[in-house]
Amino acid sequence: MKFSKSLLAIILPFFLATINFSQQTAANNSDICTPEYSQTLVKQQLSNSDSLTDEPKKIKILVKVAEFFWKVDKKQSLDYYKQAFALAEKDFEEKSKDKKKNSSVYDYRTFVLREVAKKDTELAKQFKDKILKNLAEKIKERDKSDFEQYREVSGILYVVSEIADSNPELAVQLGREVIGYELSNSWYFNLYSIAGKNRAVSDQLFQEVLAKHSNTEVFRLLYLSAYPFARDRIFGIEKNSLGTSVPTNFQPNPNFQALFLNTLFNRILQLTPTDTEKAIQTAFPETSVAVSALEEIQPYMAQFPALLNKFNQAKTHASSLVSNEMLDSLKKRQESDEKFNLPIETKIKNLEKLESDGKLRDIDIFSVIFGLDEEKYFEKMEIWLVKISDAKVSVAAKEYFYYKRSKVAIDDKRFDDALKYAEKVMGFIVKANQFFEIAQGELKEKRDNFAANSLLTKVYTNANKAENSVEKAQVFFGLARIYADYDVFQAFQSLSKAIEITNDLEDPDIFKNHLQLKVEIPKQGSFYTGYNTVGLNMEEVFVKVSQKDFGQTLGQAESFGDPYFRTIAVISSINECQKNRKKPAVKN
Repeated sequence: MKFSKSLLAIILPFFLATINFSQQTAANNSDICTPEYSQTLVKQQLSNSDSLTDEPKKIKILVKVAEFFWKVDKKQSLDYYKQAFALAEKDFEEKSKDKKKNSSVYDYRTFVLREVAKKDTELAKQFKDKILKNLAEKIKERDKSDFEQYREVSGILYVVSEIADSNPELAVQLGREVIGYELSNSWYFNLYSIAGKNRAVSDQLFQEVLAKHSNTEVFRLLYLSAYPFARDRIFGIEKNSLGTSVPTNFQPNPNFQALFLNTLFNRILQLTPTDTEKAIQTAFPETSVAVSALEEIQPYMAQFPALLNKFNQAKTHASSLVSNEMLDSLKKRQESDEKFNLPIETKIKNLEKLESDGKLRDIDIFSVIFGLDEEKYFEKMEIWLVKISDAKVSVAAKEYFYYKRSKVAIDDKRFDDALKYAEKVMGFIVKANQFFEIAQGELKEKRDNFAANSLLTKVYTNANKAENSVEKAQVFFGLARIYADYDVFQAFQSLSKAIEITNDLEDPDIFKNHLQLKVEIPKQGSFYTGYNTVGLNMEEVFVKVSQKDFGQTLGQAESFGDPYFRTIAVISSINECQKNRKKPAVKN
């Protein structure tokens, strides 16, 4: 958007003056931010939450209250954590009875464990013991491969990753507690998460879990193959079914590589024709999984001459156990997977050939779009968007294409281009999210505050026209968060609007900060992806605005009709108030 210099000369001083005034008048109201008043208010919110019938909401409130009291009354805080865990146990048992596989039951016991582990080791151990005792009792009654075992072990490992930096000793203890359970891909995901916090903890657990499961199925053993090589994918045919990110500056460990390879080769040499256990993701028997893994490992063997003989023995042995029919099936699967890993340039050339042969399908086009991450390729693929035949697929493809193209432009700090592409995004919340990111980028780079403000004004105006929804409320929460950095008046205007919309909705999930996109291509396949939203976390919003004016923020928080939202908002405001409260001067 371009403005004449004369217009800027008139508007910009007024705009800057408004910002300056907002910053000067943003008071923390420390006269009402007293410990006594804060504690009374938090207890009042807890009392008001008694009317809630939703157990998870009660659990979250108790945890928030426990966190608040940790600095002022540890005994009281621990009591609240115990109450939260008791409610979590009740919630888990009741919901588990209604589910055969329990795949959709969120375990709030591990949620409470995660939070208390950051505060009190002994109480965390008590909670951990209860969870594992309950799991052990249930395993006796069920097949050991039941989903619940995977879920609860994964929950414990997530706790380990959360506390690995703050309480490494407890983290190792918790990890050891679940090493004996069936080896699952939760180790593949969580070892890296733990390493991101404390590499020493993840290294220790890797060695112990590898030793414990040296005789497990080959496809399970391969869940540990990525870690020593610092790969984002495991070795073998299942690598394209799983994926994760490697922590920044995470380096391969040659000693761990040799340890893993020796363990894997020994296990493969033990395989027999009766070992037909099938891999979970691909349903290939573990003998075939072994063959595919060894093929991929072979290029690494030059680094391990001492293991070369054992590698050759393992490869010969595994190949002898796989039929020609299964080898053909394995080869077809590998060829299919390799198509998705081709360079973008090659994929585009393949599209041209498919079109000339009259064999072009919508899935061929979308699979290329799905992997785009550079502007030069977006430019080349734009002409292919109009060649998608299915109307619904075309809409979804355009939505994803311009969202991703705008995001790449933001990352490259090409904000004008980012705005141009974001304008083509049709989804209300996704477009608003892109506008937020662009505005934040403009402000961070201090390139053009006026342009950023104009963009936010456009978001406000467009959102105001939409019907009330969770997405609309989130947009106004997002506006409040961004405005809080430079325009307090607009921040509170947006916050008030967000609360008004939330109060108008029935049981809204305003904490949702991830949007999913599913693209189904009839008779060809499906794609799943997600959008992470920025600035839409309600707690973060109240923390930000309370830094400017605690009294007004508290008033806004108490205007929520839902006792759960009200409690979370009030506690978030008070926590920030207490953190920034000026200590009284010491009298001589």
